[in-house]
Amino acid sequence: MSELGPAVFETDLNLPDKRAGKVRDTYTITAHKDAFGQHVPASMLMVASDRISAFDVIMPDPIPGKGRLLTEIAAFWLRWIEDQELSPTHLIGTGTDLIPDEAFTNATTPELL
Repeated sequence: MSELGPAVFETDLNLPDKRAGKVRDTYTITAHKDAFGQHVPASMLMVASDRISAFDVIMPDPIPGKGRLLTEIAAFWLRWIEDQELSPTHLIGTGTDLIPDEAFTNATTPELL
């Protein structure tokens, strides 16, 4: 384990429609009410793992923190694009508060997101 914590090689959230790609996992977040009773529309959750893919092969050793760093870089630029009013983007947010609590029930990786 490094200072970045354990590497996230795979995710296992209690959400439907999991699709595991080479380096990202996607889930469907169904419409639900948040902690304040407000309606939250359905959306897609994309989790960037620490997996490495080269020439369409997933390498056996992930890089701890890679997924978090790539997410931070992408979020920075997507927010910049919106702040400059260049174009709307697909980014809703990067916090786990947007994910329903039930997603973490029996999940093996909630603390890593």
